[in-house]
Amino acid sequence: MEIICAGVNKTATKSCTLALRELGINVADYGETMFYLTDIWTQYLEGRATIEEVIEEYRKQGFQGNQDFPGNIYWEDLFNASPNCRVILTERDNADVWNKSFVAFLRKEYSTKPYSFWLNQRMITARWFGEKIGKMFDITNHCFRKALLRTANWSRDGPFIPAPLHMLWPNKHLDNFESAIIEGKSYYREHNERVKKIVPKDRLLIWNVKDGWEPLCKFLNKDI
Repeated sequence: MEIICAGVNKTATKSCTLALRELGINVADYGETMFYLTDIWTQYLEGRATIEEVIEEYRKQGFQGNQDFPGNIYWEDLFNASPNCRVILTERDNADVWNKSFVAFLRKEYSTKPYSFWLNQRMITARWFGEKIGKMFDITNHCFRKALLRTANWSRDGPFIPAPLHMLWPNKHLDNFESAIIEGKSYYREHNERVKKIVPKDRLLIWNVKDGWEPLCKFLNKDI
């Protein structure tokens, strides 16, 4: 792996992807991961593939870096298997700013057309849209369980999709996860601290989208 994007979701990761592509670096964001890398990530999470095989699949598909789930959650695995890589850690101003953005994103997802949202999620789970999309949805749920919503009572609340009655009260399902969403701030802090501790300073860029192009270009040896 040449570039590992280790930033937690909702830290301007999409802006980072666009910037990297503008600089000539082909990044597999969430969408590209779903279409090209779901099978190998599924195999890895199930213990049927090595992280080296995951990285090789990125190369085969023409990608030089990752972005968002699941690579940002498993950034350390990718890093340990990529001795010459560089790591970009996208951050918000602080954990409270990040959490506000995260909660707003979730509530928007649940509040916009709740009927179709519920139906789509159930159909994806039932593999109506194909095995690949279903697998990526499974990976997404896995990442929520492992990271951003790790303290949620999943045995009680089930997958991170609303039950039928929640179509009438779209935010009710989120209310069940309220404490876990708040606790997500702890994961955000721990995640960022871990990246800063593990990655040598000369191979790490801590980037806030407000920093603009200059630090990103210098880090990647690109013209501004």
